[in-house]
Amino acid sequence: MAIKQRRRHSVRESVLKAIPENRLGERVRELRLRLGMSQNDVAEALNLPPSWVGHIETGKTEMPSRERLHALAQVLQTETLDLMIAAGYWQLENVYEGVDPQLLAAARDASPAMQRMVINLLNEAKQVAG
Repeated sequence: MAIKQRRRHSVRESVLKAIPENRLGERVRELRLRLGMSQNDVAEALNLPPSWVGHIETGKTEMPSRERLHALAQVLQTETLDLMIAAGYWQLENVYEGVDPQLLAAARDASPAMQRMVINLLNEAKQVAG
């Protein structure tokens, strides 16, 4: 039995390490604390066990679905896109074709806050040009 548990644990760890640029946990914690919420508060609002929030914040669980990210974003009073960027689901290259690759590379390596600023600038540029 112990061998099976060890094997499952190592598979789960390898899956989590394969997720690129996963900053979801630190973003969730930052938003939760800014709102003065406990992990229990967030979990209760989502109808999930409190351990789920703790696992998200520490990166000890698989990535949540986009639907669950949407619900989490509502509880944390942010946009779903904010959490999708932090989770590594959303890639600038897929949305902004024709943008300088160096800008996209720099934005990809930036913090979620900087990525949001780049997204806002690109959206404004699209509206002006559009």
